[in-house]
Amino acid sequence: MTTGALVLLGWGVLAWMGHLREAERGALLAEIETARAARRWPGRPEVTAEGRETAELYLAAADSVGPAPFPDAFHQAMEEEAWTVPSRTVVAVVEVNAMTLAHLDEAARKQPARFPVGSILAKPGVYRLPLLLFARGRLEIERGDLSAALDTAGVLKKMGTDLSTVIPDGDQPRQPLLGVLAEGKASDLLARLAVHPALDGATAGRALALAEGPWRTETYLAEGLLPAEDWFDRMCAWSLGPEAEAWAEGRSASGIDEMWDRIVRERAPGRAVRLPGVGELRAMRAVAAEVREAARRRDLALLAPGGLLDASFGRWKGEDLGLNELGCAGPEWVRGAFRWEANVAVARTALAVRSFQIRTGRAPDSLEELVPGTVRAVPLDPFDGKPLTYDIGPGDGWCVRSRVWQVDGEPIEVRFRPAGK
Repeated sequence: MTTGALVLLGWGVLAWMGHLREAERGALLAEIETARAARRWPGRPEVTAEGRETAELYLAAADSVGPAPFPDAFHQAMEEEAWTVPSRTVVAVVEVNAMTLAHLDEAARKQPARFPVGSILAKPGVYRLPLLLFARGRLEIERGDLSAALDTAGVLKKMGTDLSTVIPDGDQPRQPLLGVLAEGKASDLLARLAVHPALDGATAGRALALAEGPWRTETYLAEGLLPAEDWFDRMCAWSLGPEAEAWAEGRSASGIDEMWDRIVRERAPGRAVRLPGVGELRAMRAVAAEVREAARRRDLALLAPGGLLDASFGRWKGEDLGLNELGCAGPEWVRGAFRWEANVAVARTALAVRSFQIRTGRAPDSLEELVPGTVRAVPLDPFDGKPLTYDIGPGDGWCVRSRVWQVDGEPIEVRFRPAGK
């Protein structure tokens, strides 16, 4: 066979392989679109006049919060543990953003808001709002103004309700995650109020009433599975297109929407990644489906750290895949939802224990003793449906703890130590 014939044969083989890849790509895209079309989202609610006023206040707050007072170190520390940030830094951030806080306080006094997802999530400042309120609550607790700190916790919880009811755009599902993040800061403030030595009976009663109200966090796992599935499918479809190729090669920071744009902008400029192939995407989607099914069953064995699903999903860990920068499909995000549920349950129970202690002068001997005078039923650990762990001592101290999986060895607990102990 001549050289020319070999070249033509080679070109033919390459063309044939390209045709096969394109056919496989088209088949996967068709499967994804069929799956997305089969999903049914709740109907789009109407935006009331009162809700529109509330939404405008959140939008104004997101516009007015300044990026300058939020250096990366402050932002990260406030996310992880606000008390590691120097007080003078927190004071400066709160003072500079007084107008933003005024908008949020007013929004908390109005009817629940509903607003199009693009109008609020497109504003980078919205992700700073829970941190800003949490910073103010921290200062109020440090100054001993527990009533004001409780009011701030209420503003955060109302924000959680509002931001969990954002109206989807087009064919996108409602995504309650942003509201759950705000509620997480509210439960943190309530937990800190529960163990403050100056907490009085009236404030403890108000705090317990706030904690006993409905929390979107407690339904997030059930509500968040469908949006997570759709988000992952959208990412898979996007990764098969030309925009993804430009992004993967570091030539573009364009994503499928504002949230993804924000994620990819954090990547080092110009860093290239390898996009998953069709076969890898199929395998990823299969494992992601197993994760969601295990979450629906609350299968603790499969979802446990180091379990079978970690092993299945972990086969891509460390590989330079574009989708690896998003964790919504793996078991870790489900474990995060369990921990968010546990945070609320532990804070609520700690307030019940402290209310009992303030009223009677002693800690309860068991959580059963809280019923019916303080709570209606024995507080359960959402992790496994059994009563939360409750330990007494030393002295008048006590600890309420969840058995949920720990992160870095840190349990989810609230521990009360009497003054001077």
